[in-house]
Amino acid sequence: MDIEQHHKLTRIELFAVPASAAIHGSTADCEKPLYIILKLSCQRDCGWGLCSILAEGKGVDLVRWGNFLRCIRQCSLSEAVGVTQVTSQSWQPSQFAMVQTALQDLQATLYPPVLAGMFRQENRKSKLLHLSVEQLPGASSSPPAWISMDTDWLVEHSVAYYSIL
Repeated sequence: MDIEQHHKLTRIELFAVPASAAIHGSTADCEKPLYIILKLSCQRDCGWGLCSILAEGKGVDLVRWGNFLRCIRQCSLSEAVGVTQVTSQSWQPSQFAMVQTALQDLQATLYPPVLAGMFRQENRKSKLLHLSVEQLPGASSSPPAWISMDTDWLVEHSVAYYSIL
């Protein structure tokens, strides 16, 4: 099987998770701080990215917000990197940073550095993401939050979810 074909994006998922109770201070009462978490999957492997937004009113429409990701749908990993570089000029900087981080994380998962005696561990523990206060606009100086990069945890704690197959 061609390595490019094997490393094709099989799923793109977005989760909108409310900022932790430890983080307060949106700029207006109608704005709600949210973390948008991106999960890019190639078969069983995945890469993660994050950005923060202030959602107005009742929340965020992830279908509309995440529409920019359709351009990398069903791309190989290397194609997605190339497409991202070309199309990112029409994206918000936080969207570009989130996608770039997820692609780099996925690439590091698929192509880990080879060390003598190293083997690939299939059942890796789920990641925890440490969110500093600076990562959310208008955040107070409260302690940082932690978010589990586990799909089950994210589904349980998300206020919105969007999947692109």
